[in-house]
Amino acid sequence: FYGIMFVMIFYNLFVYLSTRSVSYLYYILYIASYTLLNMASNGLGFQFLYPDWVWFQNEGFLLRASLMALSLIFFTINYLGVNKSTPRIQKLFIILSYLAIGFLVGSFFPFYKYLLTPFYFFLVVGFSFFIFVGAYKLKLEYRPARYYLLAFIFLTGGGIIQIGQMNGFLPPWFIFSNAFQIGGVFEVILLSLGLADIINSLLEDNLEANRLLEDANTNLEDQVIERTKELSMALDDISNLLDNMRQAVFTISNEGIIQKPISKYSENIF
Repeated sequence: FYGIMFVMIFYNLFVYLSTRSVSYLYYILYIASYTLLNMASNGLGFQFLYPDWVWFQNEGFLLRASLMALSLIFFTINYLGVNKSTPRIQKLFIILSYLAIGFLVGSFFPFYKYLLTPFYFFLVVGFSFFIFVGAYKLKLEYRPARYYLLAFIFLTGGGIIQIGQMNGFLPPWFIFSNAFQIGGVFEVILLSLGLADIINSLLEDNLEANRLLEDANTNLEDQVIERTKELSMALDDISNLLDNMRQAVFTISNEGIIQKPISKYSENIF
């Protein structure tokens, strides 16, 4: 589990450095905070990452979970393209962001234990809202929303299965006792595929825009050539007409210079 998580962190970090897409940055923060939350729950974090930070291990659950929630909120906003075109959804995300920051700040105070129950309720409401927004964006035919919904179905399903096993409703098999982590693995893989799909869509749009521009330039060149040919033919017709006239026809500019075309008969005068 942790090997996959660290691989995904470094992989997405490499992609972020290549693309500079802020969605990848928020995704890296989410994977890192989610991994840290799991490492702390089974003591691996205290054993390998922060052996001298007893408070963070024993009292830092709300801090770790708030960091995960906040990074997930920012990632979801960018991944699902939440903007001013959906003002109500954007406003709710802003409210969730402020609440997550409030829990994060409150985690440093002695009364943080009184915030745990409201925080659990906040997580339930937040996850439900994320799934709703994902379904709404999928209805609008936003292709990456498919990966987002599948990812959270796996994560939520894994959490429900593991809770059922912990309460005796399911046997203590490996797949049940570690269902939340297994669901998390599928989640990060699916979200990475979704981010790649967004990049591919942008590249496809860019290629289509370049193709349309090339077509426009080609059509413009063809129109210029056609118009030049028409003007040349018109000029030839005028010249032929003037050459057959038995009169001197010509044009004089303001500087007193004779301008073409002139009738051939004018040569007899000049």
